[in-house]
Amino acid sequence: MPTALIGLGSNLGARAAACARAASLIDRLPQTRLVALSRLVESAPIGGPPQRPFVNAVLRVETGIRPGPLLRKLKRIERDLGRVPGLRWGPRRIDADLLYWGEAVVRNGSLDLPHPRIAERRFVLDPLAEVAASFRDPVRGCTLEALRDRAAPEVRGQEVSVMKPVPRTWKFLGERIARRQSDGARRAPARILRTVAALRRYVAAARRAGRSIGFVPTMGALHEGHLSLMRRAKRECDVVLVSIFVNPMQFGPREDFSKYPRDLAGDARLCSSAGVDAIFAPSVEAMYPPGFKTCVDMRDLTEPLCGRFRPGHFRGVMTVVAKLFLQVQPDAAFFGQKDFQQAAILKQMARDLDFPIRIVRCPIVREPDGLAMSSRNAYLSPEERSQALCLSQALTEARRLLRGGERRAGRLRRAMKRIVRAVSGARIDYISIVDPETLRDVEQATPSSVALLAVRIGPARLIDNAILGE
Repeated sequence: MPTALIGLGSNLGARAAACARAASLIDRLPQTRLVALSRLVESAPIGGPPQRPFVNAVLRVETGIRPGPLLRKLKRIERDLGRVPGLRWGPRRIDADLLYWGEAVVRNGSLDLPHPRIAERRFVLDPLAEVAASFRDPVRGCTLEALRDRAAPEVRGQEVSVMKPVPRTWKFLGERIARRQSDGARRAPARILRTVAALRRYVAAARRAGRSIGFVPTMGALHEGHLSLMRRAKRECDVVLVSIFVNPMQFGPREDFSKYPRDLAGDARLCSSAGVDAIFAPSVEAMYPPGFKTCVDMRDLTEPLCGRFRPGHFRGVMTVVAKLFLQVQPDAAFFGQKDFQQAAILKQMARDLDFPIRIVRCPIVREPDGLAMSSRNAYLSPEERSQALCLSQALTEARRLLRGGERRAGRLRRAMKRIVRAVSGARIDYISIVDPETLRDVEQATPSSVALLAVRIGPARLIDNAILGE
């Protein structure tokens, strides 16, 4: 994919945090991956009224989004992170500029590429040379390192200082990129299997070689939460196999199966970076051929919580996972705790139907601000994504109250509801304190009780949970 270079700047509020938030949102744009970020540098404002120094940085991304649409998405991120139109040279909460997009040269009034003032700003030239020294400016015909070194004396004389210490949120992004790169360099591409016959041949060969198999079923749209399951499987098994299948059976009539995000090529790269050996990516026809009539269902565990609001959902989940278990025949299958009810149901199903498979429930992976990672987070605007923090905040409050001695589950639920209802537009499906085995509501909470909630924010239905004593 083409390389784009994006400049960030902020001099209002928590400046470094605003840059980190913008970088994280850019990393989550479709067909886009953050591959490098410069150090944060501070510089004096140029023009305008007296104001604080700016914190600046440059991002290097790989993106399939064309320049015009990409610039519009950057401006949307600016607005949603609180940038208010004002003085041209005035203070701003976040500034996101498209500096380069591959070798594109555009001059149409609304978009200028390369950005026309690059050579006039040391706070841009230094970070550019840091993340893309050998990248060639398509107009000047030189590398960005040479462009920096040839800057006019008045530009080289501009005061720019590296921000120290490195803010935690910025350091986290750098570690994420480094982990992607180091993992990707060590891993061979995962093999993609399209048919059940090809999958069975692959599994049979692994079995003949005496290798154990770890399995991670997914619907794609992968994120760090999924990758954590794959890395856990890699530690515990010889071969890791991932399924990527958007299962129509688990979508309700008001849930748009066609709009669920799909990016097999991007997902395959992520799987490879996590050490996955093979990906099973069947068609709907391969999983549900003409004449298919059999479903797997369960009483009790499927009725409360999400089962009340998504009738038939867990029947679809159990049916597809049962088929996958029979096709893959893994030694262990790995599921995330974020779908606590689903993991409990599948563990019961494996026990009831005598699947000789160890069900492993892995911890929730969260963003630095506490939001549980989910494929459905991609549906959220930046403002809605900020509102979604009410889920993890409500769980934190329930844990705090339990640690303080409160055991009445009704009190814990009411405290959680107050936090969620304080968010404009948040719509609660349920907030429950349950027994971890039966999934039924309890009156007296214990450290092993589980707090779960499902909340609709904008177009997304989000779930989260916490074991209260952990």
